[in-house]
Amino acid sequence: MIIPKMIDGLDNCDVFLVGRYFCDLIFTDLPEFPRLGHEVYSREFHLVPGGVYTPAAALQRLGIKTA
Repeated sequence: MIIPKMIDGLDNCDVFLVGRYFCDLIFTDLPEFPRLGHEVYSREFHLVPGGVYTPAAALQRLGIKTA
């Protein structure tokens, strides 16, 4: 992707990512597989970033500057 030089601060990055940022809700340690119409309570809950954050974090770990 070609980044217009008129956008300040983007000339210092290697990859420009466009997309939406999401929060993934992860329920773990379920006593049984969830069924329609039945409640199942998890023993653990995790809220983690998702969406365009996933490739951005992976590229940063590889040492590539992202924006």
